[in-house]
Amino acid sequence: KYLYGIDRIETKEAGIKEIAFFGDSITQMGFWSEPLSILLNEAYPSKVSTYNCGIAGNRVLHDSPQVAAGLFGEAATSRFEGAVFGERQPDAVIVQIGINDLCHPYVYDLPDQIVDSVSLIEGLTSLANTAHRHQAKIICATLLPYKGYETWNSEMEEVRQQVNDWIRNNDAFDDYFDFDEILRDEADHEKMQDGTHRGDWLHPNNKGGIKLATSLEMEKLFKLI
Repeated sequence: KYLYGIDRIETKEAGIKEIAFFGDSITQMGFWSEPLSILLNEAYPSKVSTYNCGIAGNRVLHDSPQVAAGLFGEAATSRFEGAVFGERQPDAVIVQIGINDLCHPYVYDLPDQIVDSVSLIEGLTSLANTAHRHQAKIICATLLPYKGYETWNSEMEEVRQQVNDWIRNNDAFDDYFDFDEILRDEADHEKMQDGTHRGDWLHPNNKGGIKLATSLEMEKLFKLI
């Protein structure tokens, strides 16, 4: 009966495709997602809308450790549905997450949270199942190389390689983007290329993000949705 105020008004014109970006800091910082949004809108003017659901420090399988005061958010398996589909219904989701599952147990001394490829694959598969339950397509990005980062070790590198092999060959996701192949050093596939990361060997910088965005097959993405 009474209208006291308006928080926001959202409209969606017919024919506009909506794409959600979901992940950790590599997504949240926008170094690849923002250039990709720009490129999509240049290629398909007024046909694409995007939004970013990344949280720095987010993991697939575990909530933010207490030492981080909850800043890294709930595990992706818990927050994915609400973050991506809570208020909107995207046509497609691009997922980039998993590297913190490999790093954080060593950064924060959490030996009980060390992951293996089987559990990480199960967690990623649950995200795909949720997206499909909402009739959305879902694309998964391979895990970027991070050799040189302070807690890199050969055991977790093996897990990364196993997960990436699965991402490239699974039928849970509708497609994949090979972030690993785009930014890995050709002389050492366990490392990111010099000049494409922020000096920590973990996070792409502006140059690395633009390289990721410009290397993706936008036509394949748009046809998928």
